[in-house]
Amino acid sequence: MKMDETSTAQRPTLVTLLAVMTMIGSGAYFLYLGAERLIPDLALQSIELPTWITITSIVTQIGKTVAAVFIMRMQRLGFYLYSVLEVVSAIVSIFSGKISMEYMDSTYVNPDVPFDPKFLVLIVMGMSIGLSILFIGGFATHLGKMR
Repeated sequence: MKMDETSTAQRPTLVTLLAVMTMIGSGAYFLYLGAERLIPDLALQSIELPTWITITSIVTQIGKTVAAVFIMRMQRLGFYLYSVLEVVSAIVSIFSGKISMEYMDSTYVNPDVPFDPKFLVLIVMGMSIGLSILFIGGFATHLGKMR
């Protein structure tokens, strides 16, 4: 049996790890969306975002999963698709963060949280964008090995 170029023996471990983490992250996103539908109390804790943000998020998650499959096959198309979708996700994250911060009243105070809740929104946005950059960079380090 002959091994081809896309065998796991020639795929770098980092590429495999990041692609699998991408698929797990997308799966977790869809599990959370399903849980929100099944357990109404979860949805009460979140801010209702415009439909275009939700649809864009769903499309980018599906696209990133497809891109991860291409990347697992060591195809450059997957990297380019993934990079574009991560940029779109980062932009959507900024918009949803802005909407969340506008929703929070400046007089809102939670005694259990020793800082302004808007700061938490900024942390989540920063982590999301930081992970996007990290994943794109991780895949890019092996772009020369992709066909």
